[in-house]
Amino acid sequence: MERQQGIVYLWIGELYISKLTFPENFGEVAVEEGILPGQGIDETAEVPLLLSGEKSLQLLLSGKDEVKLQVTLPRSLAAPVAAGEEEGKAVLLLNGEEIAVCPITAGKTVKKKDFSWCFLKIFEQYLEL
Repeated sequence: MERQQGIVYLWIGELYISKLTFPENFGEVAVEEGILPGQGIDETAEVPLLLSGEKSLQLLLSGKDEVKLQVTLPRSLAAPVAAGEEEGKAVLLLNGEEIAVCPITAGKTVKKKDFSWCFLKIFEQYLEL
């Protein structure tokens, strides 16, 4: 048995069983015009991007097979954003052929800034003076 980052190999003659484990968290992305609880007026809201669906997969491969994970993520999101909303995808390719697709979703809800929120934040800053 041989191990690499996220991959376990079990050799059977010319073939081997590979268990691939996918990352669950793909970092955070900024949400334009978004607000989170406790956020200041000049702060940028960010939302984590999480893998939905299967987190691992077993494949029977030969030494010539090539496995790649292709990830599509947004640079930023526009508010509002709902938790669980699909924002990207992870595609598993075997020799260039798509064999699995997993959605990447928003990890939390982000509301959109509106006049009342901005007014309240300006009023809070005025009271602090």
